[in-house]
Amino acid sequence: MRHLESQLQQSLVTLLRMDHRCRNLFAIPNGGLRNIRTAVRLKKEGVLAGVPDLFLPVARGKFHGLFMELKTDKGTLSPSQKIMGENLIESGYAVVVIRSIDEGRLKVAEYLGSKS
Repeated sequence: MRHLESQLQQSLVTLLRMDHRCRNLFAIPNGGLRNIRTAVRLKKEGVLAGVPDLFLPVARGKFHGLFMELKTDKGTLSPSQKIMGENLIESGYAVVVIRSIDEGRLKVAEYLGSKS
């Protein structure tokens, strides 16, 4: 499943960065297998479980930016992802779950206020 999410994320980032408004789009490499030393160090540095995969730091309307969690068709949000999403929304951010390139393109276009 992780490989499919990675492919989706790579394709979506490539597509979105063609739009100048998405030039500052960045990934948050929170997941993945790591040895215990690295995991402990990253946790001390501030890594939090549940943080979405991508962030678009562009304010629109009442939102400070757009967080995106990518999932396959069968993927589900973990409890920490649900809690983090709720916390981010309460803090003034838009949060979306994306399951395909077309859905990602559409949700980002809607967020940015365009029709394409």
